Formats: sequence, C-alpha cells, structure tokens
Amino acid sequence: MSNLNLELYLEKMDWSSDYSEREIILSQKYEFKNIRLTENMIDDLHTEVLQIKGDWMTLKANIVGENHYVYINLIFNEADPVNEIDRTLNRVTEACESFFRDLQESDLKTTSNNFDLLNEIMNEDGFMFKAHQVEEWGVAEEIKQLLAIQNLDFKVIQHHQSRFDGGVSGGAEEFLFFIGSSVLSGITWDVLKGMLVSKFEDERINIKGTPINNEKFKELRRVIAERIREDYRELVLTDFYKNENELIYEFKIYEPTMKTITILCDLEYQIKELKYERK
Repeated sequence: MSNLNLELYLEKMDWSSDYSEREIILSQKYEFKNIRLTENMIDDLHTEVLQIKGDWMTLKANIVGENHYVYINLIFNEADPVNEIDRTLNRVTEACESFFRDLQESDLKTTSNNFDLLNEIMNEDGFMFKAHQVEEWGVAEEIKQLLAIQNLDFKVIQHHQSRFDGGVSGGAEEFLFFIGSSVLSGITWDVLKGMLVSKFEDERINIKGTPINNEKFKELRRVIAERIREDYRELVLTDFYKNENELIYEFKIYEPTMKTITILCDLEYQIKELKYERK
C-alpha cells in the first residue's frame, strides 16, 4: 500500500526579465491513502500532463517509505492570455482526476504514517550513502542492481526526482541508502565505494557515504524534535555531509506543511547550530 500527496501549482513569471520575479499559487491539493501506486505510474502522469502543457513545467517527487509527495508546477508567461491559462489548467486538472479514479485501493491498510521509517531501517550501526545524478535519472536503479549482485541488503531512506521541461528538458535524482555494518561484514565500505565510483564515473553522478552510529543518530533526532517541538518520528532525513570535524544533516517534516531543519554538529553528534525553515 502507498499514500499519495499531490499538489498542483500555477506559476507565472515575466519572461522579459531575468525570471527572478514569479508568482506561485496552489491550485489543487489531493490526498489518497492505502492505494496501489508505483514510480512508473508517476512517470505516466508526468507524461500525460506534459502532453497537455507542451513544455514549461516541473515535477518533483519525494518518496519516503510508502509515502509519495508529488509537486507539479505549470509555468506560464505573465503575458499569456488568461483564458489560455485557465483552459490548460482545467485540462491538467481533469487528467489528474482521471488518473486518481484509476487508482486501486490496497487490501493492506497502513496503521502508521511510515515516518518511524528511520527507526526501523537504522536499527544498527552502518553506512549511509547518497547518490546524486544531474540532467537525467536512473542511477538509483543501477545502484540497486549492483548491490543485489554483491548480495548486500540495503534500505532506501528517501528517493527524490526533479524534472524540468522548458525547451530543453532536464532533471536530477537523489537516493539515500542505508547498509548495516553486519551486512558489510564481508566487504568494507571503502571497497564498496570504490566499486560504485568506478562503475559510475560519469561527472554528472556523485556518490558519497559516511559511517553512522545508530544510537547517537537516534538521540540526535530526539534532541532536535524537542528543540523545535515536533514529533521526532516526523523528522525525515534528506541529506548529509561529513567534513573533517563536523557532521551536517538535513531533515524535513512533510505534513501538514513542509519544514526543513539543518543541523551542524560535531563528530559526537552534539549540536552546534540549528536552522529551522518553513516552506
């Protein structure tokens, strides 16, 4: 089963300027629970909306556990006729609602919001790594296949896709994976990272990883949640960096409105700086 949250936005900008001035309005918001949904189905929706819009649109999809968050922006020139904008928006809305009517309800019901995913995944020390690909997508599936060949059991923390269609199409893809240290007993992280880098040596692909202490990481989430007065289970890890003497983590809270929390801490997971932003 899956849950789907989709937001459709109308975006207007002055194309005679440097695109810096824009107006973004939420047009429609949809929520569906306990449905059968795949990433391929999101691809099909993207194709259908693009056929209506023609170009100048973005689609962003964040997948956290079984939760799918999809954001579609239809981009127009501020000088476009209002009736043309309305007609396109109505056709896209009809296409989305037709897509929703075809969604099948799952026999399996969710009993949680799936945001305790990190506790379930990271129940031991291990290695967390991020794969980032620009201009296109597909690297995540290739990495999955490589790990499967090595008989390595991995968990996906989050999958993010961003697609832009405006004259020249482009996009980006990011994946956060976790591999437990017990799974890596027969192969070190350095060896695995070397295999990944050698296979994906395209300059558009970036792979980085860091060891993670399960107990310290979970305690860090609890401390963050206390400071911002949120449920720690709602804190979804979206990014990380490791410098020589610092760890930087980014978390998001997706519901009811998106919030971003960026943490700078030392190597013992003690917080040095905290930045909290609302969408």
